[in-house]
Amino acid sequence: MPLFFISSTRFLGYANEAVLPFYILHQTIIVAIGFYLIHWNTGVFLKYLAICVASFAAICILYESFIRRINVLRLLFGLKIHSQTY
Repeated sequence: MPLFFISSTRFLGYANEAVLPFYILHQTIIVAIGFYLIHWNTGVFLKYLAICVASFAAICILYESFIRRINVLRLLFGLKIHSQTY
């Protein structure tokens, strides 16, 4: 059986819920991080890699720390409101 058929429904549920906030935040975070990293005196590939890693980490931290846990932010980012916070 191919590997992509073996999946965790728990992970897919988590990732499915995080898609819209990730989509909404990604451009703003990438531009903000890129604004500071563009002045590095390194090659383009290293700048690109740093922006990708830093922006992915920042978006994941913002989502997990704030958006997922605060019902008002869940509502603003188009997620269902949970009666119990995490």
